[in-house]
Amino acid sequence: MVAAPVRRAQPAVRLTPYRYPRQRYSTVVLRAPRRFVDEVLLPEFKALNEALTAYLNEVTLRLIREEIHGDASEAAEVAPALTSRPAAD
Repeated sequence: MVAAPVRRAQPAVRLTPYRYPRQRYSTVVLRAPRRFVDEVLLPEFKALNEALTAYLNEVTLRLIREEIHGDASEAAEVAPALTSRPAAD
């Protein structure tokens, strides 16, 4: 989610993405001016995070509604399997 605004940054903005040894390939550390982070990166991240959260919530609710509660009919009633015994004296 961070890569897109970093790639679109103005050439005058000095951005240095890097990774420490043994970090996952999906981990990226970014050295950037505070102004770029506050004005570009953070607002875009918040917007993407909000959209992704809304989408995942919608998918989760749809999945629960359709797959888990798909058959909302009442359970069938059946005769009891065991007969009651008289109490022992």
